[in-house]
Order: sequence, then structure tokens, then C-alpha cells
Amino acid sequence: MLTTREPRDDGAVAVLVAILAVVLFGIAALVVDLGMAMETRRDAQKAADLTALASGQDLPDTTVAKQTAITYLADNGWPMAAGNPMTAIDDGNYSNGEVDFSAGNTKITVYPPPRDVGFVFSGVLSLIPGPKAPNGTSVSAKATVEIRSLKNLLPFVLTSNAPLGTNCIKTNQPGIKDSQCPDPTSGNFGYADVGRNDRNTKVLEWNIAKGLDHLPTRYLHEPERSQGLAGTTIQCSGNNSPPTAVVDPNNSPYPDGFNCLPTNTGMKPPQLTDGLVSLTTSCDGRIVKLVSGVCTFVPNNIGTYLTTTQQQNPDSVASNAIPSTILSDPRFGVLPVVATTRLGPGRKDFIILDFVGAYITNVYDKQGQDLTILTTPPTTPSIVAVDAVVFPLRLIQSVGTNNADTGTFLGTGPKIPVLIE
Repeated sequence: MLTTREPRDDGAVAVLVAILAVVLFGIAALVVDLGMAMETRRDAQKAADLTALASGQDLPDTTVAKQTAITYLADNGWPMAAGNPMTAIDDGNYSNGEVDFSAGNTKITVYPPPRDVGFVFSGVLSLIPGPKAPNGTSVSAKATVEIRSLKNLLPFVLTSNAPLGTNCIKTNQPGIKDSQCPDPTSGNFGYADVGRNDRNTKVLEWNIAKGLDHLPTRYLHEPERSQGLAGTTIQCSGNNSPPTAVVDPNNSPYPDGFNCLPTNTGMKPPQLTDGLVSLTTSCDGRIVKLVSGVCTFVPNNIGTYLTTTQQQNPDSVASNAIPSTILSDPRFGVLPVVATTRLGPGRKDFIILDFVGAYITNVYDKQGQDLTILTTPPTTPSIVAVDAVVFPLRLIQSVGTNNADTGTFLGTGPKIPVLIE
């Protein structure tokens, strides 16, 4: 009688377990290797971020920014390839590290040298038939920093012939008694006829109280800029508009970056008074604040920033002499300087030559009373003249942290490096 023998699979189980063990070990090894690659990628990104933030402080000087980038890459473990680093860092070859500049040299993008990461453990997968595991991967990173300015620009305009030191904002009211504005035609201020994105009524008043909500920049085209610095009026209008001149648009949305400023004359006391003191009934003018429920003038702290002698000749003061705390003082603001010695009459557009800092010290009514020596504003104030100490922005220490309320870099003054990518 014939008998049938059942096939035995004792050895098959052992083989299957061995194969699965190799696969599982290989996958685990690949996870370890990929983890190493990800860790290297994080190191590269950290180096890129730190380098971009450090070298961004040097913009728009690209030569200094490149040297800073080389130093910081090396200090963070990502040195440039052999050779001349200053040549290699902007030769267009991203395999040895690179920096790119854009937006008029107000942005820098840093690319650390890519680094190959070999897969040590995942080579075990090569024991398995079929597609082979990669031997490694190339790790790269990049970071972009943009320098920006604080949105603290006041809608007052300084003409190119105005001296530094104490100046005055003057309305067109006759008989004003102000030692800095001895007669109705004195004063180098007009106002910037600039709109707002958040409202279309009481625009000038809100610009005084809160500062412009979008920012201009310096006009950089030559030779018009040099002519303006020499005292020539450079007006942006019609066929005579200089090259690259961008005037603030007449309707919303209002973007940053215009370099030709609409100006006007004839500041009226109600506008000046509302913006500085009584914009609404809630005490939200520029130089007042609520203290224990009482509307009170913000203290005049100019003496903590500049001595009396320095206020008279601020151009002789060393750079970075004024602490950056002045930026949060409501009496401080930034003023544009335009290429003309006379603003009026009427609305005119002029190229922007520069920006200066200004600190409001005194405000006067038409009787010559300095209202800021009072503890609280009068019930019905009427401001017709304002004194302000004007000084170069280079005197203010730079701010090294991001601020949500920033705008296009003005081309001068405190720089805020913002990591944008």
C-alpha cells in the first residue's frame, strides 16, 4: 500500500525569519542614517540663520557683509572651501558656499557649503536583492534676512537747507511768539501729503498721532540725487519727473518704497492740535497719555538723550550715542529731507534725499504759551508752533531684534534684521 508524505517546512520558517530580520534591521539602520542627515541639515540651517542675521547688520555694505558671512560660517562649523573665501563666496558656485544680495542690497541670502552625509548602517540593505539603498545624501540650507526700519515716520517735511539742531513746525498763523520761529515765514517744515491704508478722513491728524502706516525710501539715482544734495530743487511731476522716481499713489492700497514725497504747506492749528493732543476724546494724540485716568503730556526727556550743547550741534556727536530706547518715546519720530529749499505754495512732489531723527520738545499756542510745561492739556488747546531737536539717525544705536511694526529700510538709521526665509 502506497503512503503519501506531507511536505515539511521546518527550514522555511527559519529562512523567512532571517530574511525579515535583515529587512527590519536595514530599515532601522536607514532610519538612523536619515536621522543623522536630518541633524546635519538642522546644523546647516542654524549656521545659515545665524550668518544671515549677523551679516545682515552690515547691509547695504556688501563687502563687509561678505566678510562677516565667511567668519560666521566658519565659527558655526561650515567653513568655505579652500581658496580665497572672498572670491568664492559670490562666484555663482553654490557647491562651495554662496551669498546673494537683492532689493538694493537690503536683503542677503546665505547658502552654507553643501555637505555629503554618508549612510553607514543602511548598507545592510545591499544584501537584499533588488534596488540598492543610497550610499548617502547631500545636505544644504539657506536663509534670507532683510533689513528694515521702524515705522515711526512723522508727516512733517524738512527742506534740504534746514540746519540740524532746534527747528520748528510752523502753521501759517501770523503773530506767533516762538523763539525758534520769530516770524510767520520762519520754519523749515511743511507736511507730507500722504494717505493711509486704514482710513480716508482726518488722515493728516492720524499720521501725526500714529506715524505713517507705509514708508518711503531714499532716492538713489544719480546725478539727480547729487544735484538735490547741492541745493537744486528736484521735483517729480509730468515730463520733468527724474528717472526711477516713484510718487506715493493717490489712492489705497499705499505700498512701501516710494522715493518721491508729496508735500504741502499751510499746516492748520486744528490738524496739528488733533494729531499731537486731542485726536479723539480718548486722549490718543501723539504726545499725551492717560495717567490714572487723566490725560497728561508725555514727559520731555530730550536731556537724557542729548546735552544742551549736543542739541545745538548734533552733527558733532559720536555715532550710537543715543540709546535705542528713544525709538519708543512718543516725542521721537523720523522726518524725510527733500530736495528743495522751499516747499510751497501748494502741493508739490520732491525726491527724498535723506531721513533725520526729530524729538518734539515744546508746543505753543498763539499767545506763545508752551503747553507742555503744563501737567495736562487745556480743555480747548490750539497748537500753532512746535519745536523739535533734529539730529542724524546715525546717533541712535541699532536695534538687533525683530519688530512687528517695521517697514521698508529707509536707507539710514537703526537697522532691524528680519529673518524672512
